[in-house]
Amino acid sequence: MSGLNLVFASGFLIPQRFLTQEYFRDVRTAFPGACFPRVPVTGSIDARAQALAAAIGTFRFPDPTAPIHIIGHSMGGLDARYTLHRNISGVAARVASLSTIGTPHRGSPIADLLVGPVPGGRQLRRRV
Repeated sequence: MSGLNLVFASGFLIPQRFLTQEYFRDVRTAFPGACFPRVPVTGSIDARAQALAAAIGTFRFPDPTAPIHIIGHSMGGLDARYTLHRNISGVAARVASLSTIGTPHRGSPIADLLVGPVPGGRQLRRRV
């Protein structure tokens, strides 16, 4: 697909590829010129966003002049949104769209349980 620069941002805890399994099953085959950035699977949103921006900045897209479209699943959507909002490495100017699937834009009850519902709140993760 000429002129279509795609980035698939994966979620928390699971890498883009684990042994022989792909995070986005069969998508790499359907879109062989797409970018599948590797980010720290348990990293902070800032660390994951930095890795996402770095991967986008160094990836050789099929059409270097065409806009980029990001598809983010779960925390991958949050990573992409953070990357664009902070314009990490100037990537926002190249991105035409962000589509998210299963992204907890309004928070996650599981994350609240592990780290607390408010910044600086009770840190249960230390006990877990």
